[in-house]
Order: sequence, then structure tokens, then C-alpha cells
Amino acid sequence: MAGNNQAFFGLDLATLLTMRSQFTTAIQEIATIGQSVSIPGRSVSSANLSELTATLDKINQAIDYKQGSRITRPVVRYGG
Repeated sequence: MAGNNQAFFGLDLATLLTMRSQFTTAIQEIATIGQSVSIPGRSVSSANLSELTATLDKINQAIDYKQGSRITRPVVRYGG
């Protein structure tokens, strides 16, 4: 899927929302039915579940960006 954290930032909001819907549906079907499903141009299965969820996260980040939300990342600091 997307290797770059900002790979989806150039897409328009309508496309991103459609993609989010497709990926969410695919993840739900794999989780509940347990078989392979099709996202336009690609067949995915439970073996792709972590890749699908990572891509969905990137799509959500791009949607947040388009809607003006700040993208935050947790920072863990050890020691003083």
C-alpha cells in the first residue's frame, strides 16, 4: 500500500472518505467473515490485516489534515 506517511495528503477529501469507507469495510469483512475481500484493484485477506490497518491510519491522518485537525504523535521520553 502506501510507504510514505504523507502518501495520501495530495488526494481530495471526497476520495479520502471513499477510501476510508472501502478500507473500513474490508477490515470489518475480514474480521467477521474471515475470508479474502476485494478493494478496487486488489484482493486482500487476513494476512494483509496489519497492512490494511496501517494504511487506514494514514488515510485518517490525511483526512484530519484536510479538515484542519492537528496531527499529533506521542513522544515517549525515558530518564530525566
